[in-house]
Amino acid sequence: MDYDVKNRSNKKSGLTAVYYAKMEDIVNIAEIGPTFTTQASKVSIYDNHTFATDDGFRVMYVDKEKSKLTWEGLGERGSGTGKCVLSCFIPGNRAAVAAMIADNPEMMFLTQLNPCQSGEYQQVGTKCDGAKIVPGSTNWTTGLINGSEVMGWTVTFECYQDSPIYYWGDLTLAND
Repeated sequence: MDYDVKNRSNKKSGLTAVYYAKMEDIVNIAEIGPTFTTQASKVSIYDNHTFATDDGFRVMYVDKEKSKLTWEGLGERGSGTGKCVLSCFIPGNRAAVAAMIADNPEMMFLTQLNPCQSGEYQQVGTKCDGAKIVPGSTNWTTGLINGSEVMGWTVTFECYQDSPIYYWGDLTLAND
């Protein structure tokens, strides 16, 4: 099979959108299919995640210049996995963000690199392992009055998944 590595990808760097949902709010978590027609289908989800009526993913406003998604291979030959890490800078001083940090719910994220590439998301979290806040990774700052440092929260989420996952299903947004 062709791995399609001869052509450069034209994607821009950085996250342009982050969507989140608590794992307990997802009624059916779609998974990578059991059969593969292309190399890319081995890391792709084509079905839709489903929610109860009026529920869905919510937008997480993050600073595009200070937020990123990484995946790192872990383990030894024959027993490897990977760690997916979403580092976010959430500007502001919302009490709800402090409550999320205190609750540390298991979550799933869909991130987008380029909003013009509709339908292509990177997924953080799986049916078996939702993303959780890394202990000790959070901090909040008032920022500086001269604007050289912005007020906001730094939060890092991580989960273990065998590969980067591409989600091609529908993005269902909550109705609130």
